[in-house]
Parts: sequence; structure tokens; C-alpha cells
Amino acid sequence: MKAELEGATILITGATGYIGSVVLEQLLRTTNCAAVYLLLRPKGKAPVQARAEALLKGALFHKVRSSEKLVQKVHVVAGDISLPGLGLSDADRATLLHSVDYIIHCAADIRLEADMQETLSANFEGTRKVLELAAAAGHLKALVHVSSAFVNMNQPRSSIVDEQVYPLKYGHQAVDVEELAQELLALPKPDANSRAATLLQRWHFPNTYTLGKHMSEQLVARYQAKQQLPVAIVRPSLVSAIAGEPYPGYAGNWAGPIGGAAAMAIGMFDCLDEGAQSDSVGGEHAALPLLIVHAATSSSYPLVLSEGWNTNLDFLQAHPPPFRISFKHPGRMDATFEPSDAAVLAHRRSMGRRVRTVAALLRLVGRTREAKKLQVGYETFCVVNNSKTDKDLTFSTRALVALEAALAPGDASDYLLVWRPATGRTGGSSSEAKQQLQGGEAAGAAAAAAAVRCAAHLAPVGGDLVWRRYLHTQMAGVYRMLFGAVPEQASTAAAAAGGGEAGGKEANSCKQCCSSKCCKKCCSRQGKQGKASAAGRSVQHDFKFIK
Repeated sequence: MKAELEGATILITGATGYIGSVVLEQLLRTTNCAAVYLLLRPKGKAPVQARAEALLKGALFHKVRSSEKLVQKVHVVAGDISLPGLGLSDADRATLLHSVDYIIHCAADIRLEADMQETLSANFEGTRKVLELAAAAGHLKALVHVSSAFVNMNQPRSSIVDEQVYPLKYGHQAVDVEELAQELLALPKPDANSRAATLLQRWHFPNTYTLGKHMSEQLVARYQAKQQLPVAIVRPSLVSAIAGEPYPGYAGNWAGPIGGAAAMAIGMFDCLDEGAQSDSVGGEHAALPLLIVHAATSSSYPLVLSEGWNTNLDFLQAHPPPFRISFKHPGRMDATFEPSDAAVLAHRRSMGRRVRTVAALLRLVGRTREAKKLQVGYETFCVVNNSKTDKDLTFSTRALVALEAALAPGDASDYLLVWRPATGRTGGSSSEAKQQLQGGEAAGAAAAAAAVRCAAHLAPVGGDLVWRRYLHTQMAGVYRMLFGAVPEQASTAAAAAGGGEAGGKEANSCKQCCSSKCCKKCCSRQGKQGKASAAGRSVQHDFKFIK
């Protein structure tokens, strides 16, 4: 991968979003690409260059921005996926068509329940415009379309979803998604939403986001077939906090598990289905796609929702947050728990009254930003805490495992693709990947080496499991986002839980960066420890809040 990107010019859409920013950071830090163009739209009074500068000043880029050489690789072009021709000037368009080798399309409207026309304008028509740019590019090597593992949420409950495009059908007749999109966009807005609601029910999609992204994939597949475009589709599952480099616990937005963890921390989250399977992927995992590949964990190292719930609860009980709107923590989940839609609805109404009261008090004392955060968190809580999204799907990752096996040794040390238990063994999925690829011996050797490295830097600490360490690291990141502070290890507890004196010494050198003004000493220590601290060794022990 690094060899392929040597001297390459790359265009990223959606670079200010979570996935797009992680992609940008990894390209700058781990490859020797020549240039990265960012398609950015002006926001408010901030010009696009100012938005790019603010992005690079963020905590995620603390290992990049100190290098002027790396920062100078970033170029900004003004544009908007909702405008004709992406809103590019003639000069910028000519530059991109002449120079770009790769396009990574991350921009999307990620609101789950947006009006259908707004979803289609951003995610379907925006993708079309990127495809048209790619088709006109002079020497394009690949277009990567960032989709979602949940584009096939209409599959039956407990299905195995393969890495393929599933057509929409009326009975046995395949649906032309371009005609459908044009029909919905041409209708008056209320009629479009009514028609969309009928389609959601007919095809068993839980929301407009999943239907719109599903249709976008069909559009990408059509362009690939007609234009012979070199296209890759990557389907991240629930994108959670970063597990390793460059910033363990960092999360770029409140979507998905991050919003859920935040809601749990401040006391508003309700339980969901005990038997459901939670599919997440660390933020840095989602940046490495193949033709159609699930960046997901449910078929390599599944996490049952009750395990995640109880692990987060352990963290909250050990390190009580400084602010909660409930006076006690909820109970643990076990096999006796059975969800009730009626009880969930009643709890949402009760919590809504509490949130509105607290938000009003916050605004009275001038804390409008905190009030807005609380309200947005409640809205996310209502969307997620819903039986519509409880499908218990398993996402096949054969292509992802094959990609892992094909990585060169120098790439495998930087890109942890497959999330699996750190047992120290090198069999299983790596041997399966070896059989899937031609030239199996070399690929198998690379896979074995990757598995050894994975086991080395994710080895259990004090009997702890990878998922537990990861979830606690994520909760520490959520604390930083919510409260502007994160827990810090106490060396005595770390020594007791992590293995004596050595564990204590390691603990003292493994503090999390807690704001965009990263402590240079802290960051240098994290860099020396590499993936061992990145995997979250510090998070299972004793903490105190640090600013």
C-alpha cells in the first residue's frame, strides 16, 4: 500500500468529518504521498483555507502538524457536493483532472432520519458528481466510495451480509435506482417523504439514511460497470473511537457508539436487546478499503451488547463522571433482561422532560454550548434506542481478511485491519485468507507476520481482553469530549493490576492527551510505547481527573 501511494496525489471529500479526517491523518503520517487535496465548502464566515487550518490544529493531527513538510502536502479546493460540478472553479477542476491519482469520497449526510430529498441530494447526487469527476480524470488509479455496513439493514434478522451489492426489487423486478431517485427528488417535499416512508416499510429499511446509502452503492456499481472505473467500496460498521495511533480514545463526532457511551455516562441511556450483537470498528480501521469490503467485527471478534454495556458500566462505577442527570447507575445486563418498546418510549419521554429542564438551566447561566450538546445527545439517544435498528446482522469480512493477508510486511505494522482476540496464535483467519489469494505462500507469510505483530501489541494485560481495554479507552475519550478532562492512572493501582513494578512504571508514562493542546511530553511517551499503549493498557486501572 505504501509503495502504491508513493508520490501519489489524492483528493478527499468530507475531510472535516470523522472518517475523512482519520483518512487524511493516516495518509500524511504513514505514507509518502505527494499531495492531498481537500474538497471543502465555506461554513459561515470561515473560508475553506481557515477550515483546513483549524482541522490540522485538532488533537488528531498532533503527530503531523509539527512537520512543515507534511502540512505543505495539504491543498484546499473550494467546493460542495450539493452543487453542480461539485461547485469547483474551472481552474481547480482542471488541476484535479490533471493531477489526481486517487479519490476517497467520505462526504455524506449521516443524519439517520433526514428528509428523503436531503439524503438523496447529499448522498446519491453528491456521489454521482464525484463519479463524474472520476470518469473525467486523466490517470485515475482508484476511486474509494465510503459507504456503510448498514446499507443492507433490510436483510432478514440474524442474516449474514456478504460483501456484494444487493439489488432493490419490486417482486422479481429489479428497481432502477436512478429513476427512483429522480422521482423522489421531483415530488413536493411532503409527498417525497410519504413515498419514502412507504418504501422503507416495503423494503424493511429502518431510516432514510440506510436506504439512501444503499441506492448510492447501486449508483457506484452502475458507473463502475459502464465507465470501467477502478472503484472500491468500503463499508464501515459503527465507527467508534480510535484504538491506536495517533490518539487512543479519540472520537471525531457523537454518532453511533460515541453518542451512546456519552448518553450512558450522563445517565440517560436505556437498555436494549440482550441477545443483539454490536458491530463496531475502531476509527483507524475504516480507512483501508478493497473492492467491496466490510470494515467490521461481527464475523472476526463479535461483541454482544450486554458485554459492551457491562464493560462501560464498570468504567463509570470505578470513575464516576463529574456530572449526571440521574442519581444512580443502571443495573447490569444479564440473560433475564427482556426489552420492552413501551418501557423504552416511557423512559424517553421522562428523560426528555429532564433534559429540557437541565438544558434550560444551563442556558440561564450562559452555558448555551453545553445545553446544545445535551439536547443533541438526547436526540441521538432517541434515534439509537429504538428496536427498528436491532437486526443482529453479521457482516462477512472475507475480503478484509484477504486484504490483511496481502499487505506487505511494512504495511502490516501500521495498518491493523482485522479486529480479533489477541491469542498469540497465527492460524484461523490468516490461513483462510491464504487460500483465497493467489501466490498463497508469500501472502500466508505476510498474514502470519501480521498476526504475530497484532498479538504482540494487543496482548492481554493482567488477564484483560482486547474489547474491554478498547471500550475503556473509548470511555476515557468520551469523558474528554463531555467534561474536558480524562481519567489518569494512579501508578499504585496500575502496578497491582498490570503486573508489579513494571506495570506501574508503564502506567506513569501512558497518560491520554486530553485536549487539542496536547502535552508534548505525553505525546512523545505515547509514540515510544507505540501500539502497546495505543491498545489501551492504561484504561483498566485506577484514575483521577486531569485537565
